[in-house]
Amino acid sequence: MSRSGPGHLGYHPSKDEAYETLRRASQSGDYFQVQKLLALLVQQHNEKPNLKLYRAALLANTDPQHGSAANVSSLLEEMLEEGLIWDSGVCHAAIKALAIHPNYLLRWLVLEELRKRWFTLSGEGWHDVIAGLLKDKQIEIAFDTLDMVQREGIRVQRWLYDIFIYNLCDACEFDAALSIMRHRVNNGDLGISGTIWAYFLDAASREYHLEATEYAYRKRVEPGYWNPPSGVCLNILNTAARYGHYRLATDVFRLFTKRSQTIQTYHHEGVIEAYLNGGDLLTALTLVVLMNRSETPPTEGSTREIYKYIRSSPELCSKALEHLKALKSEKRPIPAVGINCVIDAYIHLNDLKSAVDTYKILHTVCPTGPTTHTFNSLFRGCRDAVPPRKDQAMFLASEMVALKVRPDALTYDRLILVCIMADGDDMEDAWRYYNEAVEMRLWPRIGTLMALARKGCPLRDKRVWGLPKVADIEGKKDVLRKLLDGLWVKERGSSPKSDVAEGQGKD
Repeated sequence: MSRSGPGHLGYHPSKDEAYETLRRASQSGDYFQVQKLLALLVQQHNEKPNLKLYRAALLANTDPQHGSAANVSSLLEEMLEEGLIWDSGVCHAAIKALAIHPNYLLRWLVLEELRKRWFTLSGEGWHDVIAGLLKDKQIEIAFDTLDMVQREGIRVQRWLYDIFIYNLCDACEFDAALSIMRHRVNNGDLGISGTIWAYFLDAASREYHLEATEYAYRKRVEPGYWNPPSGVCLNILNTAARYGHYRLATDVFRLFTKRSQTIQTYHHEGVIEAYLNGGDLLTALTLVVLMNRSETPPTEGSTREIYKYIRSSPELCSKALEHLKALKSEKRPIPAVGINCVIDAYIHLNDLKSAVDTYKILHTVCPTGPTTHTFNSLFRGCRDAVPPRKDQAMFLASEMVALKVRPDALTYDRLILVCIMADGDDMEDAWRYYNEAVEMRLWPRIGTLMALARKGCPLRDKRVWGLPKVADIEGKKDVLRKLLDGLWVKERGSSPKSDVAEGQGKD
């Protein structure tokens, strides 16, 4: 206990006044005021060390900045040296200070002393014990202690429940946090702050805890007590989507529609995913169709979850197609992306025939006709077929020209590859598509260029020496040149340098 000078209190209070001022200062955790009053009582009023002084000194350590567990330990040891036995008030003061500056072992020693001396820990003391455990991140022990306190009939203060919620959410212990929130609501606690509800809902939805998310939503958002920001709404939507809770997803989506912001594709996609995870393919497809009438028409990404859902079996692909036909019969405009995801799923299942059959009826379902993606997917199927279906690819290429669907770099990539894989020693069609792509500045990918090199070198096709120039656009010139040098020597048995000028001249 400090025995330094009294400092400046502004006046010289009597002993009784000093003790009263000390009591108030210690209860408020005014560390420096307590030190000044202790010095005044000891030096000017000649007070001997006693339980009141030590209790005040202990309570001063509830100051978050200047108090410490080390100070508490030192004061308790000093009391024993002075021959002062800890009483209930001293133990409670120490526990209160350790709630701010946790020390698990020291807290246990104080509690053990209370038990040995048959002192009863007050309700406030239990609150301090639990608060200290929480600050020390002993969450499981704190939760068990809370359960014991509740069973003993001790009224738990709101501030302690609030600290629990913050700590449990930070530790992602949402089952425990939810049980506390339910306990409070079921016991008529109307004083749960909006801040606590917001923190609970934000944390639970961010970590995809469905039960906690829905509980907070139904208790706080649905009745109109809180209008959460868009980020929280999106987290709720994503949580509902993950677990297939389409009712919650639809409710949250309505919140977005009531706001001035434009509904984005990812808002629709979250609801689509929710219905799919709930096993409702028809509604998911219906939402894609409805998107087609909105300000945010669906993209290929919008049907990604549908594709992932139906690609597991041919039956689901067929079912999806039948649903789209039924929606068309209701005079709803079917977007091409809806048919494309069915074609993609058939290609994934290596069922090129069903994919082409779906393409052939596309114009009867989708008035806008096929897209570049439609053909690219089919070309992939032709490439991956065993054996590769160049004949089918050529038919589709002619369809693409007739329908005036603009090709992209991927279109030419896949046409080149299907020609390479299907034509034996004939590379003319592959080179023809390569030249078309280059003329249109639709640069083939490095993998395609390497496939041309591997096919052309054994055939002594000197056109391969023009490939590094195109590869240089991706910064892969040296990689391709090294491959060509190795392949050319291996196949020709001579240095490629003597052939380069001749080959480049042909280009």
